[in-house]
Amino acid sequence: MKPIQIAGFLIVVLIIVGFVGYSYYEIENSNGIVNISITSSGYNAQFNLTFTSIDLRSSNYSLWTNYSTGGTTIDLADYEVPGNFQFGSVSLIEGNYTMIRLNLTNAELTENGVAHKLNLLHSYAYVTGDFVIPAKVTTYFTLEFQLSGNINMTTHTFNPVIQVLN
Repeated sequence: MKPIQIAGFLIVVLIIVGFVGYSYYEIENSNGIVNISITSSGYNAQFNLTFTSIDLRSSNYSLWTNYSTGGTTIDLADYEVPGNFQFGSVSLIEGNYTMIRLNLTNAELTENGVAHKLNLLHSYAYVTGDFVIPAKVTTYFTLEFQLSGNINMTTHTFNPVIQVLN
């Protein structure tokens, strides 16, 4: 290979490496952070709920970001408003998101020392809206489980309904 060909090849390689590095830098710096917390309305019993993941849907409906919670079980009675349980932070591409969905696998209510396994009417709880995630900023969401009126002890069912507090 002639020196001019080698120099040309090296210039092309440097340009490609620079472009890839810059693109990666731009993508990483266009991410925002989402911190999701759980709380509940008051209910006079221990209420254990198991979470498997948190999903966030972008406004174009084709992009879902999933965050595994590792099968975390919490007693919602321990996190009544104003308390809350924090799942941690999720890195998301900046933009608008339309849904936050919590995937659930198990619900159990303990009342007067007696445990009752509850059937979930849905394997998820979700809230829709216009959630703006700006770049380089941490956005906090506290999701409240509405327990009153959503626990039916006659049929041993739980309808997982949530709302955004902030």
